[in-house]
Formats: sequence, C-alpha cells, structure tokens
Amino acid sequence: MLGISINGKPVQAIVDTAAQITVISQAFANTFTPPLVRGEKVTIKGAGNADFIEANYCKNIQICIGNTQEDPITWTALIADISDPVILGLDFLKAQNATIDLNEIQIVLGGKRMNATLLDARGKQVQIARVKLSQKWTKSPMVENYKTTTRQMNVFLSNYQTT
Repeated sequence: MLGISINGKPVQAIVDTAAQITVISQAFANTFTPPLVRGEKVTIKGAGNADFIEANYCKNIQICIGNTQEDPITWTALIADISDPVILGLDFLKAQNATIDLNEIQIVLGGKRMNATLLDARGKQVQIARVKLSQKWTKSPMVENYKTTTRQMNVFLSNYQTT
C-alpha cells in the first residue's frame, strides 16, 4: 500500500503490478465534492471471482504521490465496484517509471522514494525474511519419515513469517 491523494483527498492505494489499469472504487469516488465526472462506460475483466465488471472512465484526475500536494499527475482511471479504494495499475506505474524495491520495502515514483506496506491476498501486512541454511540439506520425498521432516521444516520456517 502507498499513501497518495486524488484531487486533494488522501487515500491508501494498492500498488498492483497484476492490474493493467488504475481503478478507483465506486465508494471512494462517491465521496468527492464536486463529484468525479464519469465518462464512457466500459466492461473490464474482473479480479478474483468476478468475471467482468462495469466501469466508467474518469479523465483528468489529479494524483499526488505521498503526503504532499506537490507535482500532481493528471491521469485517466476507471471507476468500478471494487473493494479497495484505489488500485494503482501498470498503466500508472509504467508511465511514472516506478521501481518497487523489495529490499527496502519502498516504491520510487516520480523521483520520490517512499515507504510502502506489503500485504498478502487477505490484506494482512507481511514482511520479507531471508533464511540462510548453514549447510546443504536435501531430503528425498520417498523416505519413510518425509511427513515428520516436512512438518519440522515448516515449523522452523514459520518462525520467520509474520502473521
């Protein structure tokens, strides 16, 4: 997640490299005064269980990166019935030459380096951990105690995961 503002209204946006286009939720779009102008209606491929969803183009929105109102980026997004308030898609990320730095959990957008938050598919915060084994360890799946060994390794690795 990344803090941005749209037309001056702060919001936490999902940075989604699997999304082809930037999308604003209907619920978030309905909070604007004056309202966001909805344009041409389109049908887009949905994510998750949704096959297709209806959306409207919304032109000339102003997106500011981070917690400032400096250097707004004029953009066209879609407004659709999605659960997240805003999804920044590849269209925006590529146009802004975005870099996602997983070592530092940061995103570089428009020359600005900002801290981000990693979320799993359920929306829970996760962290990246590196596990380095001090020796090579190989177990054949055909050994008699495979289940016990696998369970022990899973318990070991679970100590490095954030729940």
